[in-house]
Amino acid sequence: MKQRIVLLCVFAISVVVVGCSDDDVAEVLAGTGIPEASLYVYNQMTDDVTADVHAGDSLFERLVADDLPYSDQTRIAPEEKIDLTSDTANTNIRVVRSDANTVGPVSPSLKDNGKYTVVVMGDMAQSQPVIHAYERLAAVPAPTNVRVRVINAAWNLQNAMVDGATLAYEAATGYTEKTPAAGAITFVVMGGGVTYNPTCNVTAGQSYDVILGYPNNSDPATPPANVSVFCHQI
Repeated sequence: MKQRIVLLCVFAISVVVVGCSDDDVAEVLAGTGIPEASLYVYNQMTDDVTADVHAGDSLFERLVADDLPYSDQTRIAPEEKIDLTSDTANTNIRVVRSDANTVGPVSPSLKDNGKYTVVVMGDMAQSQPVIHAYERLAAVPAPTNVRVRVINAAWNLQNAMVDGATLAYEAATGYTEKTPAAGAITFVVMGGGVTYNPTCNVTAGQSYDVILGYPNNSDPATPPANVSVFCHQI
């Protein structure tokens, strides 16, 4: 792969007389048949840091999210495609925090043409941050329903009860269907002896990844005073 990238860079330089940036190489490689995956990145770290997210292999790495703030209903990194090595175990994701601490790298097994929700979660002082990649599996629910999967990114709800089922921190449920009421869905979340009813707006007939976290990036108490769900259409 290194030889291929070097040759492409030499070709690009000879044509436009500039060096190859990460984005230049990605553009040159597009459409060549080289395996790639799409990443959608979410920062759920609660100690008031932004995240630079890097993905690639030991030979070629891209910055896929730059200064990503705490992700909520509107603040996520846009889709970024990364090239995969023939050995996907060598595809790494790492995060450099704005306080200069590093999370990862991790080496999730990514599929060609796969789409993934990537979540960095935790708190440096309370719970060592971690990175997980969850494959997005879109499907069409009943017209009056939504299809949802919940990812537990709330580090101090280690074994939350979500709609009656236990959901460990860092884990994700399977996809299930819910019927919205007035354009919103509500979850019953229990943890630390407290019951929460977080809500998010949705559109019937769509699929969503739902991240269980906190309203903002302030260090939450244990148990948290409140939790939030962020519903992102897939």
